[in-house]
Amino acid sequence: MRFFALVINFEVFMVVSKQVADFLTLSRSALSFLFIWLAKDNDPETLPSVIILLLICWITDNLDGPLARRSRIKYQNFIGENDILADIMVATGIVIYMAMVGFLNRYIGASFIIIFFFL
Repeated sequence: MRFFALVINFEVFMVVSKQVADFLTLSRSALSFLFIWLAKDNDPETLPSVIILLLICWITDNLDGPLARRSRIKYQNFIGENDILADIMVATGIVIYMAMVGFLNRYIGASFIIIFFFL
């Protein structure tokens, strides 16, 4: 009886994994705004927090693809189709943070942002 309970739980996980992957992508998009919020004080002391946020973003980026492919529900929604936008938002947040805090020249940071959005 216990084996069947494990199989049922695994089946539920297979169905829900697509929603978990979408949630990870959305959370990565939301975390990208924290980079800009941390940069508003122009304080290099926030660098450890930014590194932790960046690691969380990388982990969620590496988990959402395999979770979405593991799902038994085969559909493509806006979040799955535009996963790259979450990655661009994180990269833009990092560039803005580095430019505002002084780790990166502001003109180089602005050119990166222009390249991200227009190419």
